[in-house]
Amino acid sequence: MFDPFDIEHQVQLLRSYFLNREDRIVVMAPWDKPCPAAPKDPIRDILLAHVGGPDYGPANVTLLTKSTGVPFDGPIRAGTYFPHPGGKVCVACVDFDDHDNQTSLSDPFNAAYDVAERAYDWALQPYLELSGGGQGVHLWLFFDRMMDAAMVRAVLLFLVGDDLPLVNGGDADPARSVGVEIFPKSGRVAPGGVGSAVWLPFWHGASGDANQFFRWGDQGNLDFYAPEFLKRTHIPTDLQRLAEEHLATRGPTPTPAGPLKEAYRAFRIEAVNKLDLSLVFGPWLTGKEPQPGFLECRDALAESEDVHPSASVQTGEAGTTRGRFHSFIRDEGMSLFDFLIALPGNGINTFGEALRHVAELSGVPLPDGRA
Repeated sequence: MFDPFDIEHQVQLLRSYFLNREDRIVVMAPWDKPCPAAPKDPIRDILLAHVGGPDYGPANVTLLTKSTGVPFDGPIRAGTYFPHPGGKVCVACVDFDDHDNQTSLSDPFNAAYDVAERAYDWALQPYLELSGGGQGVHLWLFFDRMMDAAMVRAVLLFLVGDDLPLVNGGDADPARSVGVEIFPKSGRVAPGGVGSAVWLPFWHGASGDANQFFRWGDQGNLDFYAPEFLKRTHIPTDLQRLAEEHLATRGPTPTPAGPLKEAYRAFRIEAVNKLDLSLVFGPWLTGKEPQPGFLECRDALAESEDVHPSASVQTGEAGTTRGRFHSFIRDEGMSLFDFLIALPGNGINTFGEALRHVAELSGVPLPDGRA
């Protein structure tokens, strides 16, 4: 008899439906941060450890913090990357955030319900999952073929719309990942990158009913379940056309100008000055300060393992520029923001995403009040 909560069944669902690629996954690293990884064991074993926990491990992966990799055998929490390096996806996700801050949705459950209804109207089959923290919702869609990632993102932007209210009284901006995050975040994978990641459902370490699929019961309650299978659908041509027209009317995100541009400049200075640099560079710092104003660092972006540390991070002391990273191997320097964009596997692909990430880490709000 079919048991929807059987571990083997849940592993099969993850393997069959959720992976845009199997050569790279995201795992929770020992330092409690997501990290790209290459599976050493069969992907089924990785997913089994994710769902079943230590009794079904260990599962071996190679953490790709450094180019040569670091062996790691769990415990495993795994996630999937968007998109495939070829710019395609077989699955998409909308994350309705509730991070208990000013850019959270005022009601992520109703927002997810409304978007699910819009998807149903177009004969798509959405599936809703309680997020790992138990306060937000993931909406998943599965496709009957590999779909162009940029087109899928445009369709999801159209379905989500621009009218979901935030707790601060404003509206979500899904194109900028404010209140709502859409995966894939981009139509392509940056050179040397892995794309953006979402944690997979059915994690053994989740609290309560988190990471489980749910439906609304007759009394408005959440009815948790594990599907016997997940329906794959195809995005109708008419919906693709409407999404393209919607995207064209939005236009590019405007570049701040005038007073707002100066406010952003002041924000960058204040945020970096208040930021604990170890939150960005910590895995590669050696703990040494070869001279005032400089921290010794390994080059996280080098093509080969930086055995003898050959990079530095400036602290702002002794006339240096706080947060500036320099690689002596590649004779290349960059700001903290450019470092975040260049670093593979962290889901930060644009300058705007880097700004929001630093705002969260430093506690300094963006000038437009969005973080």
